Amino acid sequence: MKNKIKLFLGLIIIIILICTIKKIRLKKYILEYKINNYNIKEEYTLINKKHYYDITINNKKSNYIFTVNKNIHKSKKIIKEIKTYKKNNLVCILPLYNKKIDNYLYCNLDNKQISIDYLLKNNNNDFNSIKEKIKKYHINYPTTSDLFKEKNKIKVYNKNIQSNEKYIIWNYKGIYIFSNNNTKYKKIVKKDIYDNVMSCVVENYYVLFDNTSHEGIKTAYYYNLNSNKLKTLKIKKYISKDSYINGVIGSNIYITDNSNKKQFIINIKKKKVQTINTGTTSYVFYNNERKQELSKSDFFQEKQLFKNNRIRNISIIEDSNKVIKESNKNTELLFELDNIKEWNIVNNNIYILTNDTIYSYNEENGLNKIIEYNELNYNYKNIYKVWSN
Repeated sequence: MKNKIKLFLGLIIIIILICTIKKIRLKKYILEYKINNYNIKEEYTLINKKHYYDITINNKKSNYIFTVNKNIHKSKKIIKEIKTYKKNNLVCILPLYNKKIDNYLYCNLDNKQISIDYLLKNNNNDFNSIKEKIKKYHINYPTTSDLFKEKNKIKVYNKNIQSNEKYIIWNYKGIYIFSNNNTKYKKIVKKDIYDNVMSCVVENYYVLFDNTSHEGIKTAYYYNLNSNKLKTLKIKKYISKDSYINGVIGSNIYITDNSNKKQFIINIKKKKVQTINTGTTSYVFYNNERKQELSKSDFFQEKQLFKNNRIRNISIIEDSNKVIKESNKNTELLFELDNIKEWNIVNNNIYILTNDTIYSYNEENGLNKIIEYNELNYNYKNIYKVWSN
């Protein structure tokens, strides 16, 4: 009887192990294969129910790196053919897929990757020539709109906002919410809050921590961007004014209190405030969803802002205002903008602030103007947020 129980328990353990390994494999794989003279590296990752295929294609002369963000049921070897087009120093490839995936071009100019949007906006003659040759493939090219609507001195280019996005602008008492087909305003507080340094977007909520009291933060307001309902969360143990948001992981907001050397997790849905640690170890940091635990001395050496982006390395070339992306020793020229003050990266999207204007950039849609607001010339730190589902 004892042997049968041991055998039964052993089978259960084996089944659990097999299921665990299978689940891990379904979330990530790396595959390498060749098509003609091109080497292809295909890296699949499932993050927050989103499917990413990071593709590297290269040969002796050229290198192309891009991402396919589409649910194709975890298919492998998604590329079946690669077309190559060349005009002078411009070489472009057109990957053709085994599944229904939109067609996009990827180009190298002088052996360096360059975005299609940049070539279009600079009216590159060699690229225009290549475009004429490949009309039959119905390539998706980035487009932009110059049409805008103005409300309370805020210009909004609604047609450039993606259908799954909302832009949120803080105006010291409340928020404007802009989508591609609507504009709303919601008043949140009675008195102006000029130093809006404690706000974030978590799931469907815009969350504002009221830091106007000298005692510290004792109230959080959270506004549901779907149902348009505003609620409050009372924080019993005050968080000091000298605090900041580390980042958002799932439904949890992580906050560091510098004065009291504490770190908190706040869950708006559950109306729960939890202290992570008040001792010497186990302060939490996330690097692209990988959890790390830091000692007290290491954690408080500098500001700990979670890294949770698909695009990791963005830089500006000095004196040229050209923005490049770096990945795996490969650089890609994305776009060119004057007077960039800051940028934020969410998944595959880059949001850029220059003077009084907010832009968005991604591979499919290119560089687009979203909002013009004169107040951004004077006060722009944490004044806007982007929500996407």
